[in-house]
Amino acid sequence: MKEDSCWMNSSLLEIIPDGTGFAASWAGGKISPEFQRELRRMEKGEVTQAILIFSEEVDEQAKKTLLAAEKEAKSEKFHILKQSAEKAQEGVSEFFEKQAKDYFKGIKQFDFEQLGVKRLPLLNTMVAPATPKLVEEIAAQPNVLGILPNQPCKLIQPFRTGPKEIMRREVRDGITWGLKRLKVDKIWEQDFKGASVRIGHLDTGVYVDHPDLSGKVVEFLAFSPQGVPLIGCPIYDSDFHGTHTAGTLVGGRASGIQIGVAPEAKLVSGLVLQNGGGTLIQALSGINWIIEQDIQVLSMSLGFSRYEPKFEYYVERLLLLDIFPSFAIGNAGWGNCSSPGNISLACGVGAINYDSEAASFSSGASLSFYDKVKKSSTHVIKPDLCAPGVAVFSAVPPLLDGFEVNGNFYAWLDGTSMATPHVAGIAALLTQAAPEKRAREIMSTLYQTAKPAGEMGHNNRYGRGIIDPLKALQKLINA
Repeated sequence: MKEDSCWMNSSLLEIIPDGTGFAASWAGGKISPEFQRELRRMEKGEVTQAILIFSEEVDEQAKKTLLAAEKEAKSEKFHILKQSAEKAQEGVSEFFEKQAKDYFKGIKQFDFEQLGVKRLPLLNTMVAPATPKLVEEIAAQPNVLGILPNQPCKLIQPFRTGPKEIMRREVRDGITWGLKRLKVDKIWEQDFKGASVRIGHLDTGVYVDHPDLSGKVVEFLAFSPQGVPLIGCPIYDSDFHGTHTAGTLVGGRASGIQIGVAPEAKLVSGLVLQNGGGTLIQALSGINWIIEQDIQVLSMSLGFSRYEPKFEYYVERLLLLDIFPSFAIGNAGWGNCSSPGNISLACGVGAINYDSEAASFSSGASLSFYDKVKKSSTHVIKPDLCAPGVAVFSAVPPLLDGFEVNGNFYAWLDGTSMATPHVAGIAALLTQAAPEKRAREIMSTLYQTAKPAGEMGHNNRYGRGIIDPLKALQKLINA
C-alpha cells in the first residue's frame, strides 16, 4: 500500500478529542462506517455483536475529580467512572432486559443468555448481540455515543533473526544493544529502574518460570474471545511473543545479558491473544481489567484487522487515568500502519536497526481524514517515535527452538512488537523519576526530546525521531 492509499474518507465519522475524556465529538452518525458496511452485508436471521460506547453522566464536581492531577485519587476516579457507566447504560440495559429478546425470536443457533450483554464499566462500554434493526434502535438512544463492530485482533508477527556480530557485542557488554543504544544504563545509575511502577502488558501471555521474569508478574488474567475472564487460569504463554515483550519490559540478566528496560517495575499481564489471535472484545475486556490494576503504562504489540477510529475514545480514557499508551505501529513496511498504533492519541512505535535506520518492515504513513460536515481535514503522521526493534534479544518459553543459556531459552527477534516495550519501559522509568508528571506530559516530553532522523521534521519513517530517554529525563526533572 502506497502512502496516497492511506487517505481515508471518514465522511460518516470523525473523532476530535477534546483532551478531557468526556466529549469526543463525532461529526456524523453514531454507527461506525465499518459496522454500517457489515450490517448491510448481513443476511436475514443473522446476529452479530455490537460494541456500544456511552456518553459520560457526571456532575461538575465529579468532572473536576476526574481531571485532577493527583494520582492518589485514582480509586475515586474508578468509582466515579463506574457510577457514570451504570447511570449512562441504564436505559439500554433495561431495553435489553425487557425488549431485545424479541428481536432474536426464531433465529436458530442463537443463545441470548450465553451471548447476552457484557458491561465494561471503566470504559463506559457495553457489548451486546445485535441485528441490523436492533442497532438502529440502539443508535436512537440519546446517551449512546458510538457503536462499533467486533473484529479479529492478532499479534504483530515478528521475524526470527540471529546476527552473530550483535550477539558477540551483547555478550561482551552484558546488555542488549538496544538498551545500550538508548543509554538506559545511565538512567539506572541515577537509581531509576522502574521501582513502584506497574506496567500493563496485553499479549499472548507470559512464561513466568523463566528466571529473567521471576517475581516480576504481580497480576495475570486470561480472557476468552467473548471477553469472559478465565478466573483461576494459571499464568502461561500461549505463544512466545508475550514472554519476549515482557522480557524487554522488566527482564533481568540471568543469561549474563540484561534484557529489561525497567527491571524493578512490576508486570500486570493479560492474555488477549490466544495462540496469537483474538478479538476486539477480548482486547477491550483486557483493557477494562488492566486499568483497575493501577498501571501507569500500557504496552500492546497487537493489531486490529481494520482501522477503527472510534477506538480513539479508549485511548483518551487511558490518558485521562494517566496511563501511557505504547502501541506497535505494524510490520507491513512504509505506506501502511496498524491500528491501534495509528490512533492519533496513542504513542505509535516504529522500529530501528543497529545502524539507527528505520527497519524495512517498520510501518509508517501520513493519514488524512476528511470531514464532509466541517469541510476540513485532520492529518496524522505515524509512527510517533522509533526505538530498537531489530535483533532484539529477550526471553522465550522452552517450547520455542531458541538460543539456550543454562537451560533457559532466548531469541533475537525483529519487529515493531519488540520496539514497543522499549518505549513502554522508558515511560516507566520516567514515571518513577517524575511521579508528579501526568502521562500526557511524559509523552509530550518524549516527543520533544526525540532525536530527529530521516527527512527533516516529523516524518512517516521515524515519526518525531528516535527516543532519547536520557534527554527526556533531564527535561522532566529540570522542568
